[in-house]
Amino acid sequence: MILPVSHEPESAKRLPWVTFALLLALVGGFVASRGELGFVGGGSEVKLESALEVWLSHPYLVPDPALLAEAEKGTALDDYAQRIADGRAEAEQAQVDPATRAEQQTELDYVTRLALRGTDSAPGPTHPFRSLGWVPSAPGVTALFAHPFLHAGFGHLALALVLIWLAAPALENAFGRSLLACLSLAGALAGAGAYALAAPTSSAPLVGAWDLAAGLIGAFAVRFWGREIRLGAEALVVPAWLAPLAWLGASAGMHFALANANVETGESLAPNLAALGCGAALAFGVKLLRVEERRALRAREAREAEHLDPRVRRARDAHARGSHDQAISLATAVLRERPDDADALQTIWNAHVAAGHETQGVASAKRLIEVYARHGSLAPAARVWDELVRALPDSRLETTVLLRIVPELVVQARRDSAIAALRCVVAPENRALSVGQAVRAAELAAELDPACALRATRFALERSAELADDRRERLEKLARELEVKLGGAPAAPLASPPLPPSDSLSRAAAANDSTLVDSLVADSPADAPLALPAEEAFEIEATRHAESAPTIALTGSAPPAPAPFVPPTLPSAPPPRPRAEPSSVKVTAAVPLELAPEGVRLRIDGGAPSLLAWERIQAVGVGLVAGVAPKPIVVIDLALNWADGGDGVLEVLRLRSDSFRARSIVGGEGSALEALRALLAQLLARSGGVPLPDGGSAHGLPFREFPDPSSYERDVLLQSA
Repeated sequence: MILPVSHEPESAKRLPWVTFALLLALVGGFVASRGELGFVGGGSEVKLESALEVWLSHPYLVPDPALLAEAEKGTALDDYAQRIADGRAEAEQAQVDPATRAEQQTELDYVTRLALRGTDSAPGPTHPFRSLGWVPSAPGVTALFAHPFLHAGFGHLALALVLIWLAAPALENAFGRSLLACLSLAGALAGAGAYALAAPTSSAPLVGAWDLAAGLIGAFAVRFWGREIRLGAEALVVPAWLAPLAWLGASAGMHFALANANVETGESLAPNLAALGCGAALAFGVKLLRVEERRALRAREAREAEHLDPRVRRARDAHARGSHDQAISLATAVLRERPDDADALQTIWNAHVAAGHETQGVASAKRLIEVYARHGSLAPAARVWDELVRALPDSRLETTVLLRIVPELVVQARRDSAIAALRCVVAPENRALSVGQAVRAAELAAELDPACALRATRFALERSAELADDRRERLEKLARELEVKLGGAPAAPLASPPLPPSDSLSRAAAANDSTLVDSLVADSPADAPLALPAEEAFEIEATRHAESAPTIALTGSAPPAPAPFVPPTLPSAPPPRPRAEPSSVKVTAAVPLELAPEGVRLRIDGGAPSLLAWERIQAVGVGLVAGVAPKPIVVIDLALNWADGGDGVLEVLRLRSDSFRARSIVGGEGSALEALRALLAQLLARSGGVPLPDGGSAHGLPFREFPDPSSYERDVLLQSA
């Protein structure tokens, strides 16, 4: 796109063919309707009186009946009726050379054609504005759909084309081609309808694509509010909410340039506001109905189906018909050749669930989860675990796999399934639990299930010989906090939590969790490293309660996006490395734009986007820091030379949670806080960087709080070797 929207993944962009077709149709309609008129507007002005005088001077010529009809309409003001009768009498006696008569007849026909056509500002009875423009006093179906393709000169057309090009490509990429076409049609119809209601007796035709453009601008403002658009290359970046203001300014300019009583060129308030509101309402409806997510899901399924084994395709067709046994048989044949085929395993599990035989499909479900986790597809792995544990609460799985999918379960707001996984990890019958796994389970369960976290902590402390001193001290502190929270009760044997029969967890329940969102209010501090719209920023505020651990309140907006990627298990604490201790930190502000396969795309110090390779990120420091903005924010530092310390200066790229929207980068259907945790998980997993100050805090489970930036840098970046 020439005017792309920021934070839009490059892979999602495609040529806006419907936009191209619409623009070409508008230009074609303009050219076809001009005829003998000029492209700038107006045309040769010949009044009806002048054409009539030409005929009266040569009454032996044959006049156009429409010319005489128009002349007779003015008999109350002049003496044309008598003059026309006298002219017809003289014509019977006239003797004119045939060649001269033919030449004069051609001249009369030409002048008459121009007079009947008129100009853009005063269209005559045969002007396209009269026949194809929308006239409230004489409405027609053809005019209802044709009026956007008529324009009063090149300037009128050019303004409409610019506004359509501003909004249409981004909308086509987001909504799809068919929805863009519907939006365009709806805007044109809404403008025409509002004009008819506002001036039902008007004879001035409505022409131009201004109402169509207004509808697209309204939809653009709702869909991309708070985003940025890049004009040209990277020279000029402006917020997308300026688009309605640009449209309003263009409307005002057109009003002074083109407004007249004989033609409505779209500058009137009623049709414009109606089209703008119609586009905004449709875009809001698309958002509420989650049309974009459904469209993306269908596209992904279509792409996957292209490479699907024909036997698996037949198995899925059988499953859709209700032939579950046939589906299982076909998919099992695929597993004999490829035991780890995820499509076949998924088909078998779905068929068993549909047939009500979940116990017979447990092996397939467990194998499917392990395959997904092995390939890094933790989102579907978490979904299948959720289905499995709801059907069979006593299900067990390999410890490493469970610890990997717990963060993804949290991101997907499947809290009960995450607790079930953690309790499965620390269950007494799990004899293979290691100290490192217990520490990781304690960190993950601290906010989700304190009793489970306490059991994991005691398990690790009982084998404290395997722990470093600082880690043992932190675990002892965590154990004391958990005991206080639980009222000093010993850790009792843990059973899997009861799960609701519904397949999806209520977001209201998720919102009541102390670690999730407390409010959604756009608020961007004035001293953010890069100036961004308030709606784009979100902040995390630490709030304390008298008898509970600190919770986090996060504010921000919530557009939907693809499901996030969550990493494999990371070390709970930074592994010791021989390194030179840095004495200071060099901070460079950055804003994340996209997570690409080869690295993270950033805008560093307000410059052009650049790619930071994953292997360059040696450590990731995270903290909830006060004193940076009016409210505490999450600071994410990408350390580039943490392993060696460089020349005594640790170089970091600092990402602030109030300068970007995590959901636009990683997606997810949960809260903005969950999207931020998903972003942290991806940064740590893809880079392999050391989590600072520890694995739980670096994943935001929970965030460690710091009163000011200096204490954060001292305790996390300079002392985390």
